[in-house]
Amino acid sequence: MEGVDIATLLNQAQSLPTSDMAVGDQPYCAVNDEISSTLKHDFNEAPVDVSRRDGTELWGSDQMGTWTLVATRPDDTSCIIASGIGYDDRKAAEVYYTTAGLR
Repeated sequence: MEGVDIATLLNQAQSLPTSDMAVGDQPYCAVNDEISSTLKHDFNEAPVDVSRRDGTELWGSDQMGTWTLVATRPDDTSCIIASGIGYDDRKAAEVYYTTAGLR
């Protein structure tokens, strides 16, 4: 969803279809277990900050140096809304939210 700011994307993620029914460049959305399994298996990421009121979770991997922001939904699905490299667990989680445009 090129050109969409992260706050708008976070709002839109609440109603996006899962990726098996995606259209265009929609963020990857799937059941929570699939999202967490993919992040753990493919990137060795683990939850870092999951208590945010805006419904996002930060996942990160010291081994791979990657980070991912996930928008959770009440219907047991989530969407990956941002990701990047350069993860360091010595940095405050807020650094990654700011990098993605969420404060």
